[in-house]
Amino acid sequence: YELRLSRCDQLSRLHLSLDLLIADFVSIQIMLAELDQLYRMPQQPLPPLSLTFRDAVLALRHEREQPAQRARFARDRDYWMARIPDMPGAPDLPVQDTPVTQEPVKFSRHALTLSPAQWQAFCHHAGERRTTPTCAILAAFADTIGRWSRQPDYSLNLTVLNRPAMHPDIGRIIGDFTSTSVLQVRQQPTSRFEDRAAQMQEQLWEDMEHAAFSGID
Repeated sequence: YELRLSRCDQLSRLHLSLDLLIADFVSIQIMLAELDQLYRMPQQPLPPLSLTFRDAVLALRHEREQPAQRARFARDRDYWMARIPDMPGAPDLPVQDTPVTQEPVKFSRHALTLSPAQWQAFCHHAGERRTTPTCAILAAFADTIGRWSRQPDYSLNLTVLNRPAMHPDIGRIIGDFTSTSVLQVRQQPTSRFEDRAAQMQEQLWEDMEHAAFSGID
């Protein structure tokens, strides 16, 4: 990581550059919150940690060697290996082989922000259909990818937060606690969106039950 300070006449701005190989999204939030606290209350030091990321990694490694965890790993491995022969590949998205011009490629971002009332309504509608807001958004993302994919069926890599509740200080540790899961998407263009989201939720729950064998594995 690297910290830099831009000093101006009226203000100063702190810049933080952080490699995502060493910290997941939650860890970045922890770091920013601690920086904010130290900035606003420099006289109040942060409480010391009694756990390190290395301690967590070694504890998880030790736990995986236990008979119960080894049995679960074998069960989950069988679950995924049995599905691989019928699992579709990545989305077949259109790619421009030869550039039309020699000008640099440009990207544009499109953003939409929901108001708090709209977000609450969205969460309410998702909950009524036994779908989490996260999965409802995932279903919308999958529909968008499916609209462009040449193949109707494909798989997506999902990032899964896996911070184990093994110690009171685990919530303050900075590290990469992420894992991956492979989600199979079967396009059903004639079905309703809420039905596709509910089906994706069921598939996601089933996959999470077999998370001991990760997408990386």
